[in-house]
Amino acid sequence: MSKQLTQKDQVAIFVRYQPHCAVGDVSDALDLGSSTAGKLLRALTDEGIVNRSHNGTQFTYEAIEGAAIPDEFLPCMLHKADPAKTLAAETLAKELEAKGLWRRAAAVYSGMLEIAVNAVEVGRIAKRRDACLQMSRGRNHAQA
Repeated sequence: MSKQLTQKDQVAIFVRYQPHCAVGDVSDALDLGSSTAGKLLRALTDEGIVNRSHNGTQFTYEAIEGAAIPDEFLPCMLHKADPAKTLAAETLAKELEAKGLWRRAAAVYSGMLEIAVNAVEVGRIAKRRDACLQMSRGRNHAQA
């Protein structure tokens, strides 16, 4: 039986599992307050376990290669969607995004919600879908 994981360990494991995640992703997946998640992410950044970068909108986090992160699974990681289906759908959606076909990409992301099996995946897919819908609204307003 493995030892009890601290909240900081859980955050580090999640960041390794879900690279380029934001504070909100961590707090939602691990059921932490956003201020607690932020403090833990700052501590992990200061310790050199995760890297913080800005994607133009918000700060995102990813694990540093070779960092001392426990090799454990969290409940939010136990169920994964079919990786082949997910990869194919996400590739199609990104191709549509690259062509500026925002509504079609959003429709693909909506379809992906059916194959997502945990809250982390649903949240990530929903964010991409919402971003595509936002871009379609922006483009439509610019043409009007």
